[in-house]
Parts: sequence; C-alpha cells; structure tokens
Amino acid sequence: MLKDNDAKKPVPFIAHCAKTGDLSRLLDEAHSSTRADQWKRAQANTELDRLWARLVDHYGQEKAQDLHDQRKTRLATSYANGVPRKVLLMDLIQELPEGKAS
Repeated sequence: MLKDNDAKKPVPFIAHCAKTGDLSRLLDEAHSSTRADQWKRAQANTELDRLWARLVDHYGQEKAQDLHDQRKTRLATSYANGVPRKVLLMDLIQELPEGKAS
C-alpha cells in the first residue's frame, strides 16, 4: 500500500491519511486486493488438485507418482526455474485416453 502511493516516509503518510479519512479506504483496498490474490491461488490449486485426481483415478497413486517424477525429470531441461506444476500435469493428462478428447 505504501509503495503504491509513493510514500517515502510511512509514518507521516499514515498520519496524513488518518487525518483526511483516506486510511480506512486505503486499508480496505489493500485488504480486498490481498483477498482477491488468495482467491485466485485457491482456484488454481483446486484445478491442479482436480488434474492430479484424474491421473490417480486412471493410474493409481504409485504409478501416477512415478509418471509425474519421470516427466518432471524429462521436462526439467526446458524450464530453468523448475517445471510448473500445471504444465507437468497437463502434459500427463494429454496422454490419458479421455484427455485427448477434453
């Protein structure tokens, strides 16, 4: 919040905002933004969990984990910062018979 408003000196900025009534609005905006980010992450995690569940339903836990680890190793050279989980799961899902149609 302070960075977004270019507050070089936070204490005077907060005092000014409190005096003018802007502090409550700024805090509400910051809180809303944080909640929106948390919601987006939760949505993404739900999707990844759903993809993993499809793999486990098809292969079983142990085989799905083995395939996951093998694919992660194979794709690692293409991703300097590690293979994104969604990329990895989508790659495995595409090999499922029903994955090609959906």
